[in-house]
Amino acid sequence: MAALASVEHSPTAVLENLHEACREHDLRAHGRYGFSNINVDRSWVARDMVGIDAGAAALALDNFLMDNRVRRVFQEIPCVSQGLERLGFRRVKEPAVVHTEAAELPATRKAS
Repeated sequence: MAALASVEHSPTAVLENLHEACREHDLRAHGRYGFSNINVDRSWVARDMVGIDAGAAALALDNFLMDNRVRRVFQEIPCVSQGLERLGFRRVKEPAVVHTEAAELPATRKAS
């Protein structure tokens, strides 16, 4: 799940990691509710699904596929916006091309 939550930073590496996890039949990384937390080096798989891990992965995927939708909506909440300003953060215009690896991905990203 941690790898999946990093999809925006390195989509190609994340997809390779997920494919590798699927190929590890002995570990059975894909459980009842999706991917489990695993450590291939120690041949360890978590028995339980932890909701906070799945939530981080779901939010990261939404941000990646929908051009930072979760981040934009969150930052538009008035108290969040005011808090960020008080902390010294300023809005900047996002660059036109955010993901440098997007061209390498096979039709996994929704066009805007």
